[in-house]
Amino acid sequence: MVYIPFGLSPAQLRTIGLASVALGIGLLTIYWRNGVDHQSAMITVFFVFTGGLAIGYGSALTAVDRNTW
Repeated sequence: MVYIPFGLSPAQLRTIGLASVALGIGLLTIYWRNGVDHQSAMITVFFVFTGGLAIGYGSALTAVDRNTW
């Protein structure tokens, strides 16, 4: 059986992932304008990385037989 975090559908996971990546890129543009320091770069990496994981996991769940979730 495939475990789906918080009972979200694959489409919802991909949407949350896209929003997280967009937030990370948006923060990067704000930080870039104001001068990027180590902490702001790590925050950006966190949002982009977790968003990428959510997109990938949601896409992988789409490929799984829909009867298992």
